[in-house]
Amino acid sequence: MIISTPSICLNRRPTALLLFFSRAFANLDPHFRLPVHGNTTNVYCNDNDVVQAYRNDPLVHDRWPATTVSIFMELGVLLEQNTVYVSWPLLIQHGNADIITPIE
Repeated sequence: MIISTPSICLNRRPTALLLFFSRAFANLDPHFRLPVHGNTTNVYCNDNDVVQAYRNDPLVHDRWPATTVSIFMELGVLLEQNTVYVSWPLLIQHGNADIITPIE
């Protein structure tokens, strides 16, 4: 299994105000689409043609439903506050040049 965590392990933690508003939007209009930053960057690849194709891909979204954004932000906070125990062998690899998911 390969797990990627940029969605829940952000380089900047959400503020209490941002968490409040994401929950409010999720409760008031769960399908309202909130902006998600990160899909406009070229840190995934050095080839400009590939980056442009990625940005123009209709299946890559820069807005997610408010419920999804709220769940991911709350999950990120929950994972930082609690230790996760895994009962099976697990190999975790992380490069120190990764600017998407911080190593700290």
